[in-house]
Amino acid sequence: MSLNEVCAFCPELAVRLLGTQGYCQECLDTFLGPIRLKVRQKHGDVQALAKHEASGWHLQCQVCGATWVGDEGESCSWCLEGFTRLREQRKRDLLHPHWLRSSVGHPTYDLLDEVTKQVWNRTRGQTREPQSVADWQKRIAQAVTEGFITYEEADRTLSRYGF
Repeated sequence: MSLNEVCAFCPELAVRLLGTQGYCQECLDTFLGPIRLKVRQKHGDVQALAKHEASGWHLQCQVCGATWVGDEGESCSWCLEGFTRLREQRKRDLLHPHWLRSSVGHPTYDLLDEVTKQVWNRTRGQTREPQSVADWQKRIAQAVTEGFITYEEADRTLSRYGF
């Protein structure tokens, strides 16, 4: 990058090269801001508070508030594990929906007329409606497409519930 190169998005002087394009600081921050935010949410935003007397640094994560002694530049293990736990919980909720198991629902629900079922749905959170099942099946298909779950996991889940 030459010193007089112009930003790829505006007429300001470029300060950094990304790929083959030069960017000014403002456009660079605009472009990288959402990416940096996602990285901080996943890995934590760790700040070194002070040098530890024996070794390492007193660190604090600005996302979850955890503190520990470690190396400067270290990721927050609590945030990393939290992200993994959240992913696992979402996967469990998708593959084993509590609302689809008969043991969770009320035994008389299926005996109700449609108007009473609608009242029940709004007041008690019962979600076993045809549209709920169709929406859940779409979420299963989307999860397979995105690689969140495997085809085999989706097939076992749908078979388990008779779909």
